[in-house]
Amino acid sequence: FHHSNSMEVRSTDTGEEGRSVRSVGVHTVHRDPTFYDVVKRAIRRDNEARGNSATFLHLDPQKLFELTEGRVITPQQTDILYQQLA
Repeated sequence: FHHSNSMEVRSTDTGEEGRSVRSVGVHTVHRDPTFYDVVKRAIRRDNEARGNSATFLHLDPQKLFELTEGRVITPQQTDILYQQLA
């Protein structure tokens, strides 16, 4: 989910038999290694229990949108972000 998910994008990886979530992530410039470790451990436990292969993603807008200094300011950038998270 995204805190301002006005486009109501949802994961396309769930809801069908045989399909599972492939990635769990955050989109932020902030780094929180402690939180990330907790999430990664939870993903690892779920992967082991269900036979999945989900991974953790940190989508850093300053790297993704360097030309606008990390600001998501266009509808096209919003679309890119939502598709990365979906």
